[in-house]
Amino acid sequence: MLKASSVKAIHMLVTEPVVFAFGLWIAFCWAVVFLFLSVIPITFEEKRGWSEGVAGLPYISLCIGTTLGWLAHLFFQMRKFEKIHQDPERKPVPEDRLYGAMFGAVFLPIGLFIYSFTQYGYLSWVGPTIGLAPIAFGIYFVFESTYSYTADCYGTSASSAIAGQGLMRNTLGAVTPLFASQFFHNVGSQYAGLILALFGTFLSLIPFVMYKYGYRLRERSKLAKEY
Repeated sequence: MLKASSVKAIHMLVTEPVVFAFGLWIAFCWAVVFLFLSVIPITFEEKRGWSEGVAGLPYISLCIGTTLGWLAHLFFQMRKFEKIHQDPERKPVPEDRLYGAMFGAVFLPIGLFIYSFTQYGYLSWVGPTIGLAPIAFGIYFVFESTYSYTADCYGTSASSAIAGQGLMRNTLGAVTPLFASQFFHNVGSQYAGLILALFGTFLSLIPFVMYKYGYRLRERSKLAKEY
């Protein structure tokens, strides 16, 4: 059990492209969550002079985005997968879990771009507040697709694969608060947000690449489940 949850997890993270790619994607999203614990006060307290209590209200937008993400996943991804599962002429494969990811994940960089270019203090608070919703919406799809796709790919080794991704995610999440404030102050919150948006755009290509070439990576892996 110790080997499966530690040694094997790290081994799969290093040697399995699917585990590493999705681990990097989910780690970035986890880092964004912790970064925004610092950037939201900068945007609304420092730049707009809001009180600490009022500056916490934009977090409601994150709640709205997460709720919409859950509903979209339920009515889009889950229903799509159920139709494929019930189709007698088609055999479900792990890539069928990525329809929602391809649809929803692009909202993360969209939200980051909106937030980045509307942080200026002379602009309305509506812009960055709205930008938080698609960020949370996209992150929800990243989490759902990462765990579902990884579990379907690796079967009995899925727990080790997910543990490896969890190690990368939680490590980045643990160190992010140590430099979040300095990052946004020294680079500039607008440019820091732009960097995150560009990196998020690059990572949003992962589900599209995996949907087209994921089966080849599974065929080469000794640990992946056969379909």
